[in-house]
Amino acid sequence: MIVSLDAVSDKDADHLLTMPHFGGFCSRGTLVRQVSSVFISNTYPVHTTVVTGCHPCRHGITENTRPSPGDMNPDWYWFGKTIKTPSIYSQASRLGFRTASVMWPVTAGADIRYNIPEILSNRRWKSQIAVSMLNGSPLLQLRAVLKFGRALDGMSQPQLDDFSCAAMCDIIKCKKPELAMIHFTDADTHKHKHGIYSAYIPDALARMDARLGMLFSALTEAGIKEQCSIILFGDHAMLDVKKSINFNCTFEKRGLLKLDRKGRIACWRAWLKCCGGTAFLYLKDKNDAEALIKARESILEIMSEPCGGVKRFLDDDELEISGLGKDCPFGIEAENGYEFDELGSNHKATHGYSLKQDGYKTFYAVAGSTINEGMELSGGSVADIAPLALKLLNIPGWEMDGSLREGLIK
Repeated sequence: MIVSLDAVSDKDADHLLTMPHFGGFCSRGTLVRQVSSVFISNTYPVHTTVVTGCHPCRHGITENTRPSPGDMNPDWYWFGKTIKTPSIYSQASRLGFRTASVMWPVTAGADIRYNIPEILSNRRWKSQIAVSMLNGSPLLQLRAVLKFGRALDGMSQPQLDDFSCAAMCDIIKCKKPELAMIHFTDADTHKHKHGIYSAYIPDALARMDARLGMLFSALTEAGIKEQCSIILFGDHAMLDVKKSINFNCTFEKRGLLKLDRKGRIACWRAWLKCCGGTAFLYLKDKNDAEALIKARESILEIMSEPCGGVKRFLDDDELEISGLGKDCPFGIEAENGYEFDELGSNHKATHGYSLKQDGYKTFYAVAGSTINEGMELSGGSVADIAPLALKLLNIPGWEMDGSLREGLIK
């Protein structure tokens, strides 16, 4: 079982270790601290790296949302078919394993036997129920909604994670999957809304610990806990935000785009896709040298201003590993305390920053009959989770960027 604790950082692990279920779990297994995320450090690229062992430049999920200038409600990379490499669950399904997933990113329509995908009906003419049913396991989802859906309030937390946990516990007890993946977003939601040091965060972590206890109990009730290996991980850290930057007005002054009366992009030559802590330049015509020069000059002008909010241009290696270098002439990173956003967020904290930020590490922990007990290691990447999971499942691997960490397996 692979459990994602979205936006739970290495610093949060200190608090979780004092809690009964996470702390007890780590005492029975190995905790790996100071783990790097992947770039771009946003949820969908990172979760795809976790199940493929590959960086975004190889698996193809470069950001949460697709580039769509002027669209105030862009589509996300919801669909499993967009992944360009093998994944843990695709290989497991091919070999006949019973696979299960609840709210895991980029799994809509994926080859998963018991699937409740993370997908939204982001158009007024679409029904959330229909979209979910069409892209997952219809009868399974109907059962989950009828049994546990009363408390749901759209995507609001903590109700959504409570539903996800109950649904996965039911799947474990009734279906006994050989690979189960679940994604919890309680901490991510409250950090965005309130900041990483808010009083809301310990409560969110306590709820996550309680949900871990429910999952462990479900494994016991199903009679499969003793032969089950479990991986817990945080996908990325977050940094507090005091100001958001929107480049549309600056680009409009230089003739790079035009805004309509509602402030939306009507037409454009150059556009910065905002990804939280970073942003990337798209040109409508890749050969438009004048637009590229004007865009760069605009950024340099902002960088020269006190408290401009732009820290630096990303280097070539970062552009390449992000997978955006082939489409974007350059990318930029925000100063600490700033984010790039064009949709009017009120975030108090966000992610998407480069991996060069201080205090921006995460963790993973693993326990099972073949895992060394009571150990603590340091370093590595979340890309190392995929080869670990494949080893535990005894599934052959493929060419990856991650590697199996020494000292984990007996």
